[in-house]
Amino acid sequence: MLVDVNLELQDVNPDYVDVPYAFIGSKVVLSKEEVLKLLSDINIPSDKIDQAISLLLWFGFLGI
Repeated sequence: MLVDVNLELQDVNPDYVDVPYAFIGSKVVLSKEEVLKLLSDINIPSDKIDQAISLLLWFGFLGI
């Protein structure tokens, strides 16, 4: 699934291609704050974090 999501993200927006790798080793259930921290830690600009989360939700990588 990781490879598939990564390829899809690359097609949609190459800026987010490595985003799924930020979650390696994380808990299965994360709070929104934890997701924001993980994305911030990999230098996703704060004005792009909502878009990154939306894409991860769209591709089924994140759930609600």
